[in-house]
Amino acid sequence: MLHLLVDTLRLIPLHFDTIKKSTLHIYHSVLPFLPTRCAIAAVYQDEVRGDDMVVLGGREESWDRCINVLRAHYDRFTSVSFSRDGKSIVSSSFDNTARVWDASTGQQVLTLQGHTKLVNSVMFDLDGKRIASGSDDETVRIWDFKTGQEMLTLRGHTKTVLSVTFSEDGELVASGSADKTARVWSARSSQLIMTLEGHTSLVRSVEFSRDGERIVTGSGDTVHVWDVGSGQEILLVRGHTSQVNCASFSKDGRYIVSGSNDHTVRVWDSDNGQQILTLDGPQVVRSVLFSHDGKQIISGSGDTTVRVWDATTGEQLLVLEGHASAVYSVSCSWDGKLVASGSADNTIRVWDVSLNQQTVMRRGHRGAVNDVAFSMNGKLIVSASDDKTARVWDALTGQQMWTLEGHDGEVSSASFSSDGDMIVTGSEDDAVFTWDAVTGMRMRSLDHGIEGLEGVECVTFSEDGELTASASDRSSVIWNSKTGQKQRTLADAANCLAFSNDGRLLVSSSWAYYRASIWDTSTGQLVLTLELDTSTASSVSFSPDDRFIVIGLHSYRDDEDYSNAQIWETSTGYCLDTSKKFPNRVNSVKFYSTDPIVVQLQVEGEIRYWSPSLPPLLPPLLPSNEIPGTPSPPTRPIALYPQYSVEDHLVMVMWEGNRELVPIGWLPPTFQAVKSDLYGSTMVIGGTGGEVFILRLPTSMARS
Repeated sequence: MLHLLVDTLRLIPLHFDTIKKSTLHIYHSVLPFLPTRCAIAAVYQDEVRGDDMVVLGGREESWDRCINVLRAHYDRFTSVSFSRDGKSIVSSSFDNTARVWDASTGQQVLTLQGHTKLVNSVMFDLDGKRIASGSDDETVRIWDFKTGQEMLTLRGHTKTVLSVTFSEDGELVASGSADKTARVWSARSSQLIMTLEGHTSLVRSVEFSRDGERIVTGSGDTVHVWDVGSGQEILLVRGHTSQVNCASFSKDGRYIVSGSNDHTVRVWDSDNGQQILTLDGPQVVRSVLFSHDGKQIISGSGDTTVRVWDATTGEQLLVLEGHASAVYSVSCSWDGKLVASGSADNTIRVWDVSLNQQTVMRRGHRGAVNDVAFSMNGKLIVSASDDKTARVWDALTGQQMWTLEGHDGEVSSASFSSDGDMIVTGSEDDAVFTWDAVTGMRMRSLDHGIEGLEGVECVTFSEDGELTASASDRSSVIWNSKTGQKQRTLADAANCLAFSNDGRLLVSSSWAYYRASIWDTSTGQLVLTLELDTSTASSVSFSPDDRFIVIGLHSYRDDEDYSNAQIWETSTGYCLDTSKKFPNRVNSVKFYSTDPIVVQLQVEGEIRYWSPSLPPLLPPLLPSNEIPGTPSPPTRPIALYPQYSVEDHLVMVMWEGNRELVPIGWLPPTFQAVKSDLYGSTMVIGGTGGEVFILRLPTSMARS
């Protein structure tokens, strides 16, 4: 019973929004995603029915340390701060607002509006009644926490305000600015008390000591300590080799911790500036502070992680993974049990950092998933990730079979050969590898050999597996899959490409050009150019009979940023129809059905469908010997219904004759989908946090 209660207390905050606004059978569907050792999951397992959504792969064994994910800002977070009682969190963002959240439920309770440009920094005062914010609009503002009303506007900085902080007694506010000054103000009257001058670069960080007698600032590659009474600099600390982004006092004021672009966290004696510790991080350290008891150091960095260190020994105690982009800010609750982190992935994550909790080894990748794909027979799945690996999964059991290691950079693309025997991967390290899908062993390394190459964007096999194609920022290359010999180099840069099903043509396109190009694979000659107006392509695919090409597009015109898809006739090069606009990027396109024609779109990991309207076909522009022949039917089974979709964390289905999407399950709120693929009633979804969920979806209408 105790385990059931504990699991319930973890479940409710994490899925509070789902439970609050959803009918019983929908939030009931979050249960399959619960950890395998969760008591609630064990109870639910006995109730699984044949028409329930089942998670075959991707579940953790036990709860991880992320207890909540907060989303509402329209742009990336810049700063987070706990109230002293730990009940509230305030955040700031590029969307010109600050927002207040209930720390236990993750619900937004206030929006602080008034700044006219992005907000860089926010801070609660000690009693939790006021909030200070600093903005690119060169102002510091003080807000009433209960009402959200602006109380004071502090003007005087001549450039962006990058950091704000309250003194312990709440009487003073300090701010750091790109004008190379820090300023101290009365928090009651907005009067400017003093200006701290002498920095040689913008002031990115400012904080009072607990006793209110000193201020520490970070500027350039130095740390400065100032006397609040006189406004004089009393200590200049040198040691970092690059920009200092953050600096903070320990509770007793004896130490200062700083984080820098030099990939280090450093601890200094605040009296004499002597360096006590150097903690090496993997990337730029954006934010760092002491826990309130001074025993730990918490840092957030550009490698998407939050790290907890022993403040005495420098030992790394925890690495918290889950963000999909750089962590800009961290804040610790006063009892030391929780850490909030704000990231460029537009989320705040709340973590339980109690050291008596067992650390869970995450399943799946340790970086964002860039690509997922089924083998043609639907038995295997391959995923590619920022963690420099690709992984092979059993689609029937959800078990990981192989980890494909060897790339020195992020793996951007992965694909199976049509017989399922080979896998090809492309990476930012400029390499293309082919692998044995049965053993997981690397077969060949294909070298682009092009000077100045900035990574391989896309890789694919021809239908018969005889050819491999790779796309990069300089060119596309066609290889002999068996020998690894380079067959053709195509002049255009490309980020997406696809073979025709008969292997005679290759279509490619690039972010750099407003066109797609159709190539003859035997000669490397350009056959047709498809003019995309002011749009750039993100994905291309031939129809199973090679008569059509579908292209996923991203456009920016008349201050409107959107994506859509177009269908083109292969033989004429005419655009036949254009889909509706989507606010998010169309990552992938493919033909779902040919009679009638239905196109499946992946829109930032969500799955949508489009039925284009096709006019009578026009006479071909290609010479007759270049028109694709009649290929064999596609080997992947295609059934028009049911159609499964993913939208706004909901897994949806459309049944034959229904013509409406019906929700059948929620994805976890901690999960942000980026890539997905579908084979029959099995769906694979890759997330920004490295998760790979494999779902078996219902095939009857009983549950809906």
